Amino acid sequence: IGDTTRVERESAPRKSGGMHFTDIVEGKAVDSVVFDARNKLIHSYKSGDVTYQGMNLKADYMRVDMETKNIFAHGYPDSTNLREDGTPRNTQPEFSDGGSPYSMDTITYNIETQRAKIKNIATQQGDGWMVGQDVKRMSDNTINIADGMYTTCDQTDHPHFFYSMSKVKVIPGKKAIMGPGHLVIEDVHIPFLGLPEGFFPLS
Repeated sequence: IGDTTRVERESAPRKSGGMHFTDIVEGKAVDSVVFDARNKLIHSYKSGDVTYQGMNLKADYMRVDMETKNIFAHGYPDSTNLREDGTPRNTQPEFSDGGSPYSMDTITYNIETQRAKIKNIATQQGDGWMVGQDVKRMSDNTINIADGMYTTCDQTDHPHFFYSMSKVKVIPGKKAIMGPGHLVIEDVHIPFLGLPEGFFPLS
């Protein structure tokens, strides 16, 4: 059964704070959508899909906090998608905000500030992929990545070659500004093929 829930916008802010949105939040899920009125939480299970203005988030589990306006999402083990050792990979949330969609392990997104904290992101930029372990998406749509890598290999979970970067700031569709980095080929680090800093276009 597919469930759909809508949180209507309010004509004026409540003096006590709480569930005030400037637009409609729409959500649906294949399994269920559960509204916890006491704790002001909405839980979405299996193929959840939440839209707010130009933002869209899809995940197998989502929790919407009506008080803080945070959306937390993660995936579940997928028995049809196995690793080399036979263990199932987790499904990944997919986030988009008017540009290229991002895939990640977990995301906490604030509807009000439009900022996000992300674990293990993979986003296509130009002809390659930007991958990062700890990521912050800012309200101006720029992405700050710690322990990142850029690769044109499509196996983003374990690429055959990539450029490893300690930190990088991505301006989607335009350029990436990076800190110290070096080349890695077949898990072999080649530090002498590196740069202390630099930038490269993503067009």
